[in-house]
Amino acid sequence: DLEARENMCLAQYFAGLAMNSGALGNVHSLAVALGAVYDLPHGDANGIMLPHVMRKNKSAITEQLAGIASAMGVDTAGMSADAAADKAIDAVAALLDRVGMARTVSELARRCRTEVDTADMGELVAHAAADLCGACNPIPYSPDDYKEIYERTWE
Repeated sequence: DLEARENMCLAQYFAGLAMNSGALGNVHSLAVALGAVYDLPHGDANGIMLPHVMRKNKSAITEQLAGIASAMGVDTAGMSADAAADKAIDAVAALLDRVGMARTVSELARRCRTEVDTADMGELVAHAAADLCGACNPIPYSPDDYKEIYERTWE
């Protein structure tokens, strides 16, 4: 179906344009490393990382997260921006659950019928830390920060 192929190529092109101008940050950096080391699906890996990176970045993006909570239908009336930010992270996690996304690296690996090993943590951290998208993250991450998120998302 040539028309469908053409439309998919155009969609991929538009996605690339959006990503190129979107300042992706460490959600992408952590997910890219999982794809590089284990060939795990990039979109699923991003979903796993998103709530954890949101929480790690919260101090720098509290107001933006509060706006996300409101945009996601959370009643933030009377809440502090900090509390509303927490609700945004919870709402994103709940959305991932509702659509059936894997919530851990191990769960995604099982779904993909592949093996993952914590012995590869150093390689994953090195890949994530070297990814250029990390430069767009609201706060800088150390190798220990990347490792902490991988450890939280592993099981």
